[in-house]
Amino acid sequence: MTRFHVFGLLLGLGFSGTGLAAPHELYVDYSAKPNPAALVESKLSIVQPHADIDLEAIHASGGRVLGYLSLVEIAEASRDLEAALASGVATLGRNEAWKSRIMDVSDPRWKAFLLEKLARPIADRGWDGFFLDTADSVALVGKEHQDRIPSLREGLVGILRALRETWPDKQIVMNRGFDLLPLAGSAVNGILIESVFQTHDAKLGYQAVDSSVTQLLLGMIGKLHESGHAAYVLDYVDPGNASLIKETEDRIRKAGAVPFISVPALDGGPRAGFVRVPRKIMVLYGFDPGEAEKPRTFAEDTLAAPMIQLPLESMGYEVFYHNMSSGVPPVLDSSDYCGIVFDEEIELPYRMERPMLSWLGASLKKGLKVLFLGGYGFDDAAVRGDLFKMLGLRGEDLDGLPQGDARFLTLEAGITDYEAKMVPTNRDFENLRAPEGAQVIASLAVGAEGDPSPARYDPVYTCSWGGAILAPYVMSQISEETRLHFVDPFAVLGRIWPEGIFPAPDVTTRDGLRIFFTHVDGDGFSSLSTVTPGKTCAEVLEEKIIKDLPWPISISVVESEMRGEMLTQKPGESDTLKTIARRILALPNVEPASHSYSHPYVWRDDDMEYDAYYERANLELKPTVNYPKIEGNREVAGSLEYITKELCPPGKPARLMLWSGNCRPSEDAILSAERFGATHLNGGNTILSRRFPGLAAVAPKLTWWDDIMQVYAPNQNEFYYTDGWEGEFHGGFAQVIDTFEMTGTPRRLKPVNVYYHFYSVEHGDALAALRHIYDWCAQQPLHVMWASEYGAIVRDSFNTTLLRSVEEPETWLVQNAGQLRTLRMPVAAGLPDLARCEGVSGWNTEGGLVYIHTTGVPEVKLTLSSNPEIPPHLRSSTGALRWQGGSAREVSFSTHELAAQVVLAGFTPGATWIARIGADLLPLTAAPDGTIRLDVPARTEVLVSPPALNLSRK
Repeated sequence: MTRFHVFGLLLGLGFSGTGLAAPHELYVDYSAKPNPAALVESKLSIVQPHADIDLEAIHASGGRVLGYLSLVEIAEASRDLEAALASGVATLGRNEAWKSRIMDVSDPRWKAFLLEKLARPIADRGWDGFFLDTADSVALVGKEHQDRIPSLREGLVGILRALRETWPDKQIVMNRGFDLLPLAGSAVNGILIESVFQTHDAKLGYQAVDSSVTQLLLGMIGKLHESGHAAYVLDYVDPGNASLIKETEDRIRKAGAVPFISVPALDGGPRAGFVRVPRKIMVLYGFDPGEAEKPRTFAEDTLAAPMIQLPLESMGYEVFYHNMSSGVPPVLDSSDYCGIVFDEEIELPYRMERPMLSWLGASLKKGLKVLFLGGYGFDDAAVRGDLFKMLGLRGEDLDGLPQGDARFLTLEAGITDYEAKMVPTNRDFENLRAPEGAQVIASLAVGAEGDPSPARYDPVYTCSWGGAILAPYVMSQISEETRLHFVDPFAVLGRIWPEGIFPAPDVTTRDGLRIFFTHVDGDGFSSLSTVTPGKTCAEVLEEKIIKDLPWPISISVVESEMRGEMLTQKPGESDTLKTIARRILALPNVEPASHSYSHPYVWRDDDMEYDAYYERANLELKPTVNYPKIEGNREVAGSLEYITKELCPPGKPARLMLWSGNCRPSEDAILSAERFGATHLNGGNTILSRRFPGLAAVAPKLTWWDDIMQVYAPNQNEFYYTDGWEGEFHGGFAQVIDTFEMTGTPRRLKPVNVYYHFYSVEHGDALAALRHIYDWCAQQPLHVMWASEYGAIVRDSFNTTLLRSVEEPETWLVQNAGQLRTLRMPVAAGLPDLARCEGVSGWNTEGGLVYIHTTGVPEVKLTLSSNPEIPPHLRSSTGALRWQGGSAREVSFSTHELAAQVVLAGFTPGATWIARIGADLLPLTAAPDGTIRLDVPARTEVLVSPPALNLSRK
């Protein structure tokens, strides 16, 4: 059964609602910012307890809101788990499927915690009641603790009665829990039942519910009517099947229940007149470690990660990874996923090959495209034969390499020889030709001279079902740091998954300008600098850089260093360091962050990738420090709490975690950050420059540890540009400017991110490099933000939902948490027709692309036109804005905590306007290109309008 408490796992990922099919009787949306229109239009809405909603508007329309409340389980990603454990509540087990803890509901402390810490905040917000989930989870405990079931059920009944006694006027709806009704039925107003007619199975996809189960549940609905309880039904239907959606809703109503049709992600129901645009691509990799007798690998270690993930992300697609050690993947929802990649780093266990072939066939029938990267992924001869037949490949497996000279038959100009020249070889040769009708990009033959039937191999091609980039023509490994593409990945991938066919969420740009932020890892805080003898690097950085920096900067420290616990630290050093840290973190342009407690170099026990690079797992601490093993929660939440309480000024908590060492954090470390409410960042290896050429030197925006996301820093730090802090300090790190320029054009692949350590001011020439880099940044048109903002943008980009109008294909709905606020399209697709858009503030064009700015609302309506009316709008801003609106009569907005240089466009050249900037009036004349430029202080409201209108508002 699909579980409602999935929101605890999805909340950190920012899933957003997808609207509602009329009539609007019930709406379920577990996003951080649910669709406000759907909430207002619905009689009853179920949302997560911290959702950003306009309760006044909902109540004004006659709607009610229930807050989600889990009776038995707490997701491990939730901050509530740590608080519950701290209050002494016992757990009875773990739900592996949902990565949650099962609480002891018979424990009075759990009832007290649930009422006061979970339910009361919902009630205090003025919401109308509670939606109770996971009551059936008691059965999970019963498998091993049959003797506990009576007391656990009694505990649940006690909780239900306590909720009713405490809040007698609140509405309470429960997810199933039929067996509790005879004992506590008066405490519950209604029951929600999932999957009465239609359901979704992880392995089988959307399907009809077995008729016997349907009849049983219909009987339950009848009993609910007899007992006076409201009945609600949530069924799962493919969003593209409009007729089945309507049929299912009608059947639910006929049964006497209130319907809601959703999708497995529980991110809202299908939107009438719109179809969801699938953007996700699943990479399959890995092996059974026991069978392969070698350590497991991770998503970051695949061939796909450096070679194709970034291009796919840049084209607007999102990449997720599935480790085959966890079994055959679930059936992919074709409204969510558009593709599959078989990575070279895949070794299917023999027992899994046939099921995987069936899974692949089913996926292809649903319209998903597949790319074989490096190889065809199957080893069993019989299965390979069936695979080749299914794909229409011609030829057959060879027992050995063919003899004779290799020669190219086809090399498509403009795509092949992209970064490295392709040389014919019989290495990795497979006697397989692309299907009939394929676009063969590279083809070669091997055979003796004059052989009329040489062996033929098509290593690079695209076709109706996808395509292949096969060994040995995926990459050329020049050095440990440099890998070059043989073929243009944008061109090949674009033939399979086209670019520019939907608005691409863009993490490089906000409000029309390339994003810029800067952050500092805590290493070297206490090291002495030669720049000012006797002073620490922290003091020198504060004096020479931070205090005069015109931008925000995110600064992290290592807790054990602040405590004086490092083996090399002297007695009394801690007090001095804490004084310096407090002074730095109190600066108005500084965002406090943690660089961990003990600076782990290798975060995971099962991570062998970088094990040989480090002599220790973390910093060597004094013998008096009892810390024998790295603990994720201690490193993350523990250090963030210490920094907040001991080093930060009041009201300025540390809410950013910057990973240390190999930056490959464990799942428990990432979850610790998310429970604490902190953004996390670092990792990736973007070092593209003249010294390190090749697109593979640009890291993707994120990676995955199973199903847990890690956001990469956009750029690497000075350690990598100076040969491990051994090489030339100025000329080394100054090469990062190469990186900024090469990742900005001809494609804007990355923001500008100046990332370094405190030890970057150990030497004068290293300090000079920093100043040179910052001077370059000051000359660029950039949009400034905090490091934590970028982390939130990347997370939101992955979870952005796109829907396209069926009747007006130029119209799109874009739904997310409002952090990702830039959409990119080719200029040829048109410009925003602002009169028909909602939540769009303007656009900027560059390099044949239009960067469209949204206002941060959870649902944006974007309509493009080849010849739209162009009213005044936002072209660009160097800082974040709160956009109130733009029209032919006025433009209004305000700045946040940063001042901004704002460019407005769409005015009649030479026209006179007046800007009210705070309390000041400024006469303006539109430039020949129809723009008006403003310098706006922080936290200032701006109104731009014709003179008569503006003066009338004095």
